[in-house]
Amino acid sequence: MAVAKHLEILNRGVKEWNAWRAQNVRIRPVLTGARLDGQDYSAANFLKTNLSGANLSGSTFRGADLRYTDFSGCDLRNADFSGANLMLADLTGADLSGAVGLSLAAIDDARTDESTVLP
Repeated sequence: MAVAKHLEILNRGVKEWNAWRAQNVRIRPVLTGARLDGQDYSAANFLKTNLSGANLSGSTFRGADLRYTDFSGCDLRNADFSGANLMLADLTGADLSGAVGLSLAAIDDARTDESTVLP
């Protein structure tokens, strides 16, 4: 379950989210199971954020920092990852059907398993 305060800050927009992240570098945000579909998270700092089980379908992550982010079990269908850094992101069990902007190198840098649905 998402931490209400973390969700509230994210809902204020990427600019406020990134400012909060810069001031709270030791906090690992928890947004598990949240409905975040169809949103624009371009240039967002999701470093080490737990988004497991979240619905992020149709969302945009252009240029976002997604290193070490937990996307396990996420709905990432039709998401845009152009220019995003997915180094060591956990994509196990995630559905990336129709996702764009994912190179083979980006997928290789992330963690996947047999249940990950790749584009």
